[in-house]
Amino acid sequence: MNEMACRFVHAFSIINVTQYNQGEVSFMLTKTNEVVLSPSFSISDFTYQHQTIFFDIETTGLSASVSQIYLIGCGFFQDGSWQIRQWFAKDIAEEKKILKEFLKFIRPYFIGITYHGLGFDLPFLKKRCQFHQLYCPIDRLQMIDIYKKISPYRQIFHLPSLKQKDIEVFLDVPRTDSCSGKKLISLYQSYLASKEDAVLARLLTHNFEDIKNMILILPILSYEKIFHGQWIFSDFYIDTYQDLKGEIKEEAILTLKLLTPLPKRLSHSFGEFYFQGEGDNLKLRIPVYDGELKYFISDYKNYYYLPGEDTAIHKSVAFYVDKNFRTQARAATCYSKKNGRFLPQKKQIITPYFKLNYKDKTTYFECTGKILQNESLIRKYISHILTCL
Repeated sequence: MNEMACRFVHAFSIINVTQYNQGEVSFMLTKTNEVVLSPSFSISDFTYQHQTIFFDIETTGLSASVSQIYLIGCGFFQDGSWQIRQWFAKDIAEEKKILKEFLKFIRPYFIGITYHGLGFDLPFLKKRCQFHQLYCPIDRLQMIDIYKKISPYRQIFHLPSLKQKDIEVFLDVPRTDSCSGKKLISLYQSYLASKEDAVLARLLTHNFEDIKNMILILPILSYEKIFHGQWIFSDFYIDTYQDLKGEIKEEAILTLKLLTPLPKRLSHSFGEFYFQGEGDNLKLRIPVYDGELKYFISDYKNYYYLPGEDTAIHKSVAFYVDKNFRTQARAATCYSKKNGRFLPQKKQIITPYFKLNYKDKTTYFECTGKILQNESLIRKYISHILTCL
């Protein structure tokens, strides 16, 4: 992702849009920048380039009931390049004007991309449109909220939070602006009082970088694709390793070919499961249990337990066993035993399954060629392990 550097064409246009309201002239600032992005990833892996619009709003507060929108920015692909357009209210009374221009602009688009927009931007926009009695067509957009898509997998990124700036740091996407949302509110209040160009530039820069970087962090969605089965199972083998106690153990290595390459190397573990992904390759490491496990029989009322042999037998053959050497089986003692190599599972994905003890939540299945050659079954197992991670 560090190769995903971007350069900007600084020849931008600032358009003063003159509107008339009861005979008075007011100005709403519209600014368009062309952004040339490095082709180190394909937008088509995540969305339809020409049908997509990225957008972000800046507001005077968190509540749409008492606060207003003063800046709307959007990113779109046009004439062979990415462009960012911003509508800025030079006065808070211009909120309705920038809303109308933005809503008119997004009409040709079918896909909207935001960062945490389903939680904030969209509800805020709709409420402000309702306040101004404007028709809001934004619900017809097919929305992709980057934050909402990756939040179920937040633990794999090992980040302090999932704010857009944290994702930018993770993917090595540069940002010059350091303003927080709280600071922006006071900056806009300062601009209303002073009309200073330097303050205006800071407000526009923050929103501009939010949009530009939203495009650049789109490959973060490639991690989500792992958990939605967008991979091909390519290899399986058993390897040995030395644990912290110096003991030699075995682990199963399952290799997946990812349909969308990862922008940055990532590894994560959960209990005994571990994965490592880089580029279009992902490896799952799963401990192998080599030894004896128990297969518990649910129909325990029709079985006897033989304490001397530590196994259960069906009543139909128990006739040959002395009554002093058998007892009625219980759920916890109705089992047979098997030696072999086994892989763990948190749910009963592959059967028959085995346990160490009756009340154990983790079950195991025997690692045989028959199972590993069953592509449908092994996909279910891998998907289950990824869910655990």
